[in-house]
Amino acid sequence: MRNTLQVRRGSGGKVSVFFRGFRQLFSTATMQGAVWLLLAGFTAVASAQNVDPECNFPLGMSSRLITDGQISATSFVNYYRAPRYARLNRREGDGGWSASRDDFSQYLTFDLMDRSRITAIATQGRFNSDEWVKEYNIQFSDNRWQWRTYSATLKGNTNADSVVTNRLTGTWIGRYMRINPRSWNKKISMRVEIYGCLDRAHSATFAGDGYLRYELTREEDRVRTTQDTIKMRFKTNKPHGMLLYGHGSQNDFISLELIWGKIWLRVNLGTSRSVEGYTEATAGSLLDDDQWHSIEITRNRRDISLKVDRFFVKFRTNGDFERLDLDRQITVGGVDFLFPGVIVRFNFQGCLQNVFFNGINMIERTQRQVDAFSSVGSVTYNCQGTTQKSLTIPSPESYLRLPGASGRNSIALGFEFRTFNRESMMAYTQINQGTGSIMVRLADGRLNVTIVRFVNNVERVVPILSDEYQNDGRWHSVVVNATENSVTVTYDYNRTINTNTVLQLQTGDKYYLGGCPPSAVSQEGCPIRGELKPFQGCMRQIVIDGQNIDIQRLADGRLANTVKTGVQFNYCGLVDRCTPNPCEHGATCEQDWYTFTCNCQPTGYNGATCHLTKYEDSCANYNPFGEGVASGTKFIDPDGSGPLAPFPVQCATIDLHTVETVITHDSMARTLVSGFAGAGSYKKDIVYQGSLPQVLPLMMRSERCQQRIRYECTNSRLLNSPNGQPFGWWVGRTNDKMVYWGDAGPGTQKCACGLDGTCRDPAKYCNCDGTAGFESVRGVDEGYLTQMPYLPVTQLRFGDTSPGSGFHTLGPLECYGDIMFNNSATFKAAEAHLRFPTFQAKRSGDICFQFITRAAQGVFIHNRGARDFFKVEMLSPRQVSLSYDVGNGRQEVVKTMTYDLNDNRFHSICAERNLKEARIVVDKQRFQDPTQAEATIAEVMDAHESLNLNSQLFVGSDTEGRNGFIGVMRDLSVNGVHQDLYSAAIPAWGVEPGMVRLCEPVNPCQNNATCIEGWGFYECNCTLTPHEGPTCSNEIGARMESASYLEYSFPNNFRDSEKDNITVGFITEHKQGILMHVVSETGNYMTLRIKDSGGIQLRFDLGDGRDEELNNDLHDYADDQYHTVNITRVGKRVSMLVDGYLLNQRTFDISNDRFKGLNNNGKLFVGRIQGGGQGDTPSNKGFKGCISRVMFNDVFPLKFYYLNKQNIAFQRGGTVRAVPDDSLLRSSCGIEPVIMPPRTVEPWPTAQGSPFYSQTEPTARVVSTTGNLIAGVVAVLIFVLLVLLCMLARYAFRHKGSYNTNEAKGADRADDPDTAVVAGDPRHTGSDVGKKKEWFI
Repeated sequence: MRNTLQVRRGSGGKVSVFFRGFRQLFSTATMQGAVWLLLAGFTAVASAQNVDPECNFPLGMSSRLITDGQISATSFVNYYRAPRYARLNRREGDGGWSASRDDFSQYLTFDLMDRSRITAIATQGRFNSDEWVKEYNIQFSDNRWQWRTYSATLKGNTNADSVVTNRLTGTWIGRYMRINPRSWNKKISMRVEIYGCLDRAHSATFAGDGYLRYELTREEDRVRTTQDTIKMRFKTNKPHGMLLYGHGSQNDFISLELIWGKIWLRVNLGTSRSVEGYTEATAGSLLDDDQWHSIEITRNRRDISLKVDRFFVKFRTNGDFERLDLDRQITVGGVDFLFPGVIVRFNFQGCLQNVFFNGINMIERTQRQVDAFSSVGSVTYNCQGTTQKSLTIPSPESYLRLPGASGRNSIALGFEFRTFNRESMMAYTQINQGTGSIMVRLADGRLNVTIVRFVNNVERVVPILSDEYQNDGRWHSVVVNATENSVTVTYDYNRTINTNTVLQLQTGDKYYLGGCPPSAVSQEGCPIRGELKPFQGCMRQIVIDGQNIDIQRLADGRLANTVKTGVQFNYCGLVDRCTPNPCEHGATCEQDWYTFTCNCQPTGYNGATCHLTKYEDSCANYNPFGEGVASGTKFIDPDGSGPLAPFPVQCATIDLHTVETVITHDSMARTLVSGFAGAGSYKKDIVYQGSLPQVLPLMMRSERCQQRIRYECTNSRLLNSPNGQPFGWWVGRTNDKMVYWGDAGPGTQKCACGLDGTCRDPAKYCNCDGTAGFESVRGVDEGYLTQMPYLPVTQLRFGDTSPGSGFHTLGPLECYGDIMFNNSATFKAAEAHLRFPTFQAKRSGDICFQFITRAAQGVFIHNRGARDFFKVEMLSPRQVSLSYDVGNGRQEVVKTMTYDLNDNRFHSICAERNLKEARIVVDKQRFQDPTQAEATIAEVMDAHESLNLNSQLFVGSDTEGRNGFIGVMRDLSVNGVHQDLYSAAIPAWGVEPGMVRLCEPVNPCQNNATCIEGWGFYECNCTLTPHEGPTCSNEIGARMESASYLEYSFPNNFRDSEKDNITVGFITEHKQGILMHVVSETGNYMTLRIKDSGGIQLRFDLGDGRDEELNNDLHDYADDQYHTVNITRVGKRVSMLVDGYLLNQRTFDISNDRFKGLNNNGKLFVGRIQGGGQGDTPSNKGFKGCISRVMFNDVFPLKFYYLNKQNIAFQRGGTVRAVPDDSLLRSSCGIEPVIMPPRTVEPWPTAQGSPFYSQTEPTARVVSTTGNLIAGVVAVLIFVLLVLLCMLARYAFRHKGSYNTNEAKGADRADDPDTAVVAGDPRHTGSDVGKKKEWFI
């Protein structure tokens, strides 16, 4: 007998073993053991070589089972080289994915939607190019942030078109896989296919008449849960279908439906008499694209999360119930009755996979026919593909030309389409030998069929227009049936338009779909592209002249006389950019093929996604810089970009630093209360112009708020004081009953008169409570409520108005000031910063603040992620920048101003980034047109969208603590939430809480010099003083002899003056000399001199022809002491101050009050007059001594003289000289400069070598503290062990010893020390000295 052994793999993976002939040599058991041992060896070899035929299927890159949305990349060159084109053996786009940057940080990532086992990777380069990847690494993940790297670097391609397959060793399972190129030829470009299988897959195909059923009638099957999880995958080309439904006898239900390509989840956990429990939510769009999509629903009591593919929707159910009670059935794929919560009656048509309800695999259990599981109708347990293929026309240059049956007298043209474009040409053909045409297009979103024909050489146009819009992204149909006498247009499957017209029809031989080539425009009359936009979207079910077009044959090139330029087959590439809605604050979203647009007009917000508010968050911020008046009706948005809507208030400017905000309500009029006897039986709810959540943030940022309340009573009690039950009260935001009135305090049960004892009835605390004797006399209790924790008043309650009566008047809520202007921090060093929680701006976010600085540059804001970042900085005095990276490369938008921002005035900045653009807005309050204050940059569409940050938000420097901002920041808000700068600055290094000015309130610069704030330092500008030095207190003086003098010649542009200011300081013993003489060419002059008596005289003539004098003879100033003289002239009034005392003041009777002519050879002399005239001072009569502080208006002759000597440029343009040359000896005249005490500088913290050790390190820092922590713990453990060892050694090696002590015996029993000593003395007791024992080492 021939010995044979056969091992066969049957269906379902079963292995059968057949052998014969061996039984003569071995027993059956031995043969079976040997065979299974052999099979185990075969399995091990197969596993080592990864040739498992059960898990070696292409996962869908080439077949498009992996959708475009499941493929992403770190970067890409352009739309046609995006990740969606990285498909093996396909040539769409530009033939593959290409990274925009060629470096080691590029990744091509695949979301496989479920955990999958990967067994092989196949790659190509970009089609028809010299670009390919030579080597690459692969990584796997289940959550997209924890990656496992394959053990080896895989070899890639050696050319662009050959396929290189790498089979993986071992088991590699994950939902996500990514490729990291490590070596490439010219550029990173590749096409990919992934091989493997789902880690666990159970599928079922539903034909539309079947479903799976899980009966819950048994007690052990019933669902009574507070937490649920539902997961499934599906694909379909039908827009409607029931996916899963469960219901119970108490009307609890859960319904998951596909409606118009969107997922609708409806839940009812129970409805009470007062609260409806029905809740619904929707997610996803265009899910009827015959591609795989995943759904995951998690419920924790009333909190539900709905995830469709990559998009989350979180919501909370209505009602008060938290448990889902299902005791009837759960169905998958359909229902047999229109149960509660079911909107569409369509059963699902398509494929479902891995449907789990609370861990129960519904398909797997139904397939195994487990108890309580059954199927109804047509259900097959595998996933069958669809025969309904579609194609995509993605670009204006794409079009499809199909052959037609020419010469026929009827046309049958039809197709299904989906698009978001409002204008597009979808189909075009010529008729009547080129003299007419039929065109199908969208006009303003509505279907339009236009027939052009010639009748008697006259062009006739017959338009046929639908009544509904077809650019909503759903599948629509159009069929045009034309004969010689009529045209019938059927659209959306059952709507028909008939037109009777004479066509004399003769068909052409070409049909254009989607657009026309340039040749067709010139030769066949196809519309010009500029006049009518080509179609961009998807088509299927194409019928030309009554013949169905096989799209698969068309894609394979098996249809003759066709042209398919730029057309993509076997999938629909339409992207719904408005789902989820990127427009915020209730704005509507419109879209086309390329982008979306938000209509922000009715929302009160602006920007590409309506993210930032158009209004300010307080009245004070309408005039934040103190440069105008913020008054009138304004809209306030209390939380900026947050969810609260704007509301109107009244703003009023009280003074430069205080703004009043008034919030009105519907009950400010004087209102009668009558006919309500019981306490509080009258009720008036107060409705403000803003809701309570809107009003409270505005109150919280106000310094104080108040509200006036008034009650006029006639025989009607109010608080029923002193101890009675109140008849009236008011309710505040805490919903507490407040039994006190205006100008009184909580808990007093008093009105204002009760505080000062002025009530009309002294025994009562309110005027209205004193009714005895005042039954017909009107009383009034009024005042302001000022306790902010209880405001605003939300309700008024009154009683005791039958037969009495009353009137109530409640004023508006009045708030004053803005504490956010005081919530500031001063940054004193470029390394100083504050840290806040991570900036949350995945899809959109904004940061706004105000600042003041003298610095020319610095980083305001910086937040980092692994690669992403967000930074706001001042590049130069006139440029502010927002830079960021969301994975598409660094982007930057710069706003250039026409004025300096480091001018020591406050300025505002708002930086925003959203899905569509990034923008930076600077000083918008200074512009009437807000667009002039902003700069924007468009985002890259179809690329990375999410800004992923994980470090702390650094304010004041970058995340390395460098290049920081020096100055003051205030009113910082992040996504509309205000941040507490003041508190954060208290423990921070180099930052002080509040606005710390070094120049205020006491100017450190002397002699009226200008202090320039440097925020951490200051500078003194001595330009307009006769001094110099760091604080402008250094004297610039000269020692002069009687023969020397200083002469200053005025420049030609020196202006006439109505006001003059002369200052001179001097010290002398000689009663002679000219302190200052100013003279014009016309003879006008002013002379300040020392008289022979030692007094001081001012003599002047401004053009009246006579000398006027102002004398001071109260003291002999030639006393060898330093004196300062100041002369001030304002028109005709002249004052003289000496040493700071006003000694003389007079108004002169003169006609000329202007000092004229100094610009025409005007001179100024110090010391003596030497002009070559009769008034010259003799050389022995000049000033002799020391003179300083010489100033005439803004001319400082001595300062100019010495600065010119030091080659410092003149600042006034005049000339100065000393006579004789170098005869003036510089001196300070004995005046010591004022030395300001040094400002205390906070020492730089150096613990552990880190300047920021006192603050938590950001998570984005590379340096980790984990090692230091471990080392510290180990050190502590070692120390504890050493202590324990020492204690053990002490105990183990102890021994006994003794020594003598003179301590008195019986001391513990003695009454006092003396008694103890006597008792212990052997002379008194005769006892020996005791011997004490002690243990020691």
